[in-house]
Amino acid sequence: MTVPRIVEFASEGVTLRGRLYEWPTASRQRPIVIMAHGFSATICGMVADRYADVFHAAGFDVLLYDHRNFGISDGEPRCVIDAFGQARGFRSAIDFVEGMACLMGRQPERRRSYRGRRSGPPRGGCRRPGPGLWLPGSAP
Repeated sequence: MTVPRIVEFASEGVTLRGRLYEWPTASRQRPIVIMAHGFSATICGMVADRYADVFHAAGFDVLLYDHRNFGISDGEPRCVIDAFGQARGFRSAIDFVEGMACLMGRQPERRRSYRGRRSGPPRGGCRRPGPGLWLPGSAP
């Protein structure tokens, strides 16, 4: 496993930040899991980072980020939950990962999503399915 690096991406005028757990470049045909903490936690010192470690150890790349107004991401007022804003943040995270894939000359081809019991808004809150992204050559 590799040490995650801090990344940032824009979401509706706010900078979201997180950790990107990547495998070496030679093995870039791996799927990536995009995840964030629950409504009111952060990626530092809670449980989400342990889940990211497990996914990464299982062979996935992982983007784990803090929602707007929480943790290392920007946004005011701090610690205010906006479920629809968090869903749009997932969309921005997907766009960020898709952009990374395109920079490496690959196009994302399959998506799967899983929402935890209390994650995100009711159905229809996002423009497109998320928060999962499979890259070419990855398992369905």
